[in-house]
Amino acid sequence: MKNLFNHLSFSFIILILVSSCNNKINSSEEENTGFAIETEFLLKKEESAKMKNEDLSISVLEIKDSRCPVGVNCIRAGEIKFNIIIKNKDKEKTVELSHPAKKGSRLIDNINFEGYNIKLIKANQANKGNMDDNATLGGIFMVSPEKSSNENSNNY
Repeated sequence: MKNLFNHLSFSFIILILVSSCNNKINSSEEENTGFAIETEFLLKKEESAKMKNEDLSISVLEIKDSRCPVGVNCIRAGEIKFNIIIKNKDKEKTVELSHPAKKGSRLIDNINFEGYNIKLIKANQANKGNMDDNATLGGIFMVSPEKSSNENSNNY
């Protein structure tokens, strides 16, 4: 009986060690998600990416999709909004980027932050009207050097 207990205890410890190693592999893969300046990249809800060789990172916290679903006649087209966190070294900004952006409204598609312009280019897919399809929904983003203040950007 004592041998059985020792064997089960040893197996349990091995199982915990193996599962903790698995988590470390997954987190290191997530940290390696990177993007290059002036190159489009995809981010989905709860995903993050870090600029290669820089401290700038972008994370998508939430996606709000009020666009007209495919195959439905709507009075207005609607928009998709991405609530993101932008970090650069010790500075952080939470902002909502929208597509399409609308001049004269609070809907913006880009923002200047710490020398960079972060732009939401578009959503990666149409609104299919099915919540199950939202797992693949994401935004196509691009980071460029900061635009001058007269080029219609939002500065922070």
